[in-house]
Amino acid sequence: SSGINAEYGDGNYIVRESVNKPGQYALSFMFGGEIKHYLIDYRNEKHCIHDKEFDSIHSLTTDGLISLHVAKEGAAHITKCITMKRQHKRPAPPPPPLAIAENDGEVDSDGLVCLRDKSRAARQTVRLSQYYECDARKFEKKHVFKIHTYFGFPFCDYCSNYLWGLTQQGYQCRDCGMDVHGLCQNEVADDCKPDKKRITKVFGVDLTTVVKVKDIENIPPVLHKGFSLVEEKGMETQGIYRVNGGFDEVARYKELIDSNANVKVLDKADLFTVCSLLKQFLRELPMPLVTWDAYQPFMHANEIEDHDERIGQTKKAIRLLPTSHFHTLKALISHLSRISSKSDQNQMTPENLAIVFGPTIFRSPALSPDTMIADMARQKIAVHFLIEHSWRLMR
Repeated sequence: SSGINAEYGDGNYIVRESVNKPGQYALSFMFGGEIKHYLIDYRNEKHCIHDKEFDSIHSLTTDGLISLHVAKEGAAHITKCITMKRQHKRPAPPPPPLAIAENDGEVDSDGLVCLRDKSRAARQTVRLSQYYECDARKFEKKHVFKIHTYFGFPFCDYCSNYLWGLTQQGYQCRDCGMDVHGLCQNEVADDCKPDKKRITKVFGVDLTTVVKVKDIENIPPVLHKGFSLVEEKGMETQGIYRVNGGFDEVARYKELIDSNANVKVLDKADLFTVCSLLKQFLRELPMPLVTWDAYQPFMHANEIEDHDERIGQTKKAIRLLPTSHFHTLKALISHLSRISSKSDQNQMTPENLAIVFGPTIFRSPALSPDTMIADMARQKIAVHFLIEHSWRLMR
């Protein structure tokens, strides 16, 4: 700070590299006759403080000075705005249906979930499918926050306080538009309610978002329609799901569906195009159908030799899935089971279907190519087991 000349007044600043932490810098500047100190970084050719990035030190310092000036001179007005904002703060969302603590249920080998009611020390037993008998539209969905630049007087929707700064003042949810501070985003409940205006496509959107924004129950329309068409027209078609549709046709129908066309347009597509679309929809999910949390439990269940224990552990893995993922997996596996029942005609046995759908249903979280290749064999085994025992695993 001794390098700052007080005669130049507010805005006079100096930047020095840290001796102990190369790549990190100390920014000191004058404001209100006092010297303020901040740690900043330089990464990806940007000057950064916390999550905010600037092209130059001058822009970063300007943002800081304006924020301090607004806080000092506009305190009374901002306090008034905060009070008004809190009066209109939205109520806390209701708890999701059938909310059960992590260790509050057990799955036995017959697919029975034992729920403990701690208030009455009672126990009741329901089937795994009943455990998921809640409308997926009401199920929790995480917000997808991205750093955002606001104009005017932006306020946090969580704490109702002002979002400080000249640029990149806070975070906005990509799906619902909720605005929050950087620190507040970790405190917000998983109550995202996607806005249809913000969700402009179907492919590449997570399952829960598709279900909520389309206001449907549990299974995306494109999958429901595709399963129906295949079972109506293609149960005995050789190589169904193994043979791919034409690239241009698949791209054309994908574009139609992404542009909010009714899924009835698939009535005009050939079966192999429909099958390729279904596989592509599942492949492009940001979160795989079998989520990262459930991946390793599924792989662990593969290694169990005792049949009944393997059934039980697989069901425990299934229980880790979000509601929309469970219902979609159940619909898909039941569909593939019906396809395999006609394997004498269509040549698609459970093993052949597992080869096709293994990497589609499961996506290895490993980054190593060797591990990913090894996981493909384990994925095939897991899907094969799901198809062969769908009646017991998914009921």
